[in-house]
This record gives sequence, C-alpha cells and structure tokens, in this order.
Amino acid sequence: MRLSRIVPARVYSSPLKRAFHTAEIIMENNSGDTVIDSRDDLMEISFGLWEGLTVPEIKEVDAVGYEAWSKTPFSAVPGGGESLEEVGARTCRCAKMMKEAGGPGDVTFVVAHAVVLRALIAALMDIEGISLFWRLRFDNCSISVLDMWGTRPSLLLTNDTHHIRLKDEEIRLLTFPE
Repeated sequence: MRLSRIVPARVYSSPLKRAFHTAEIIMENNSGDTVIDSRDDLMEISFGLWEGLTVPEIKEVDAVGYEAWSKTPFSAVPGGGESLEEVGARTCRCAKMMKEAGGPGDVTFVVAHAVVLRALIAALMDIEGISLFWRLRFDNCSISVLDMWGTRPSLLLTNDTHHIRLKDEEIRLLTFPE
C-alpha cells in the first residue's frame, strides 16, 4: 500500500522467489504498468554449503568456517559459497547500470536481499572499503530511499518498517522524505 502512490520508471528485482514475489505484490498495488526487470546481479549471496541452514545448524556442521566468516567476513568464504568481494563486484555492475538508466525525477524500485542491499547502497553512494557494510541493517520488507541529485547520492531513509506495524488507514499518512 505504501508504495502504491509512487509510480516507478523502473523496477529491478532479484530473481529469487521471495524477492520477485514481493516485487509482484508491490506492482499489483501500484497504478503504474512498469515491468519488473529480474536481475541476477541482485541475487542474495550464495552461502554454499550453509544455504538454507540456521545459524545453530551452520555452527554444528561447520563451526570453524562460521567462526572465521563471522570474524572476518571479507576474507572468509562459506564452503562452496560466494565471497563478499564477488557480491560487491556484481552489485557494482548493477549500480552502474542503474545510474546510467536513471533520468531526472525518475523513481526506481529495487527489491533485493540484505547483503546485496548493503553492497548496492555502498556502490551507489561511491563508498569504498568495508567500514559501512555491517553498519547498515535491512529487515524484511523494509523501505530505504536513496536520492540521486545529479551524480551526488544522498541516503534519505534506511530500513523503514512503519508500514508493517500500522493499520491501512495509518499507512496512507506516511510520506517519504523529499
């Protein structure tokens, strides 16, 4: 409901089921007819052998690997998984494409996953290094707003979940920063 008032010029989504379905729900409630552009570069990090496991299960099957990844996630890689450097490279490609596709006043929706969103925000804001990575939080169904003022990005809203806790009539009162 909250995003139904904004008609995007573009909608990019991870092709993974939950994210793509969320993008479909958003656009079903939106008055625009923008087609969802599924992008492999927006897929969540591959956790390899850890895929689908809970943290306690990961610790049980790969305690040493999990310990290394939790302490040094930029140098440790889950067995058979993807490095954060690889995630960063593909999200940088996606950020470049988004910057080139956007025009003045255009609105773009991106529906993706927490690790990818962290890397994408850093890429769109031209932030080098890893210091920001774990300082950004993205809950399920949260909304973040990044404004591109020419080539200068400004993060206006991060991880907003008010629409999840409010009644429908209250959601209509929510606005976005301009």
